[in-house]
Amino acid sequence: MKSHRVDRLSEQIKRQLAEIIRQNRSEIGSHFITLTGVKVTKDYAQATIWVSIFGDQSARQHGLRRLNTIRKRLRFLLGSQVRIRRVPELKFKLDETLDSVTRINEIIVKSGVTVDGKDEAESTDE
Repeated sequence: MKSHRVDRLSEQIKRQLAEIIRQNRSEIGSHFITLTGVKVTKDYAQATIWVSIFGDQSARQHGLRRLNTIRKRLRFLLGSQVRIRRVPELKFKLDETLDSVTRINEIIVKSGVTVDGKDEAESTDE
């Protein structure tokens, strides 16, 4: 059974952490970071935060390393804003969903299939 309390805590952590990251941008670097998801374990011990970082692969890896380097400070700041007995350990991961969507779109375009399911040759005959 899915716990609504865990879901609420995940959303609260996402909102608060996004604001903390925005306020402490100088510590993280000039990376454009978006939090795309947070999953808190049932025992509230760990929170996995998926992030999307704008830039090439090198910039993404650098931004992710930077976030994981300062995660203890981010956890401390989060603890001062979220009312919970024990703030979960934070673990940042890259969300590569957008990259996957882009690759799928490129494959679709190369195949010549349009959105309505017809290929380009059929749609030009009409």
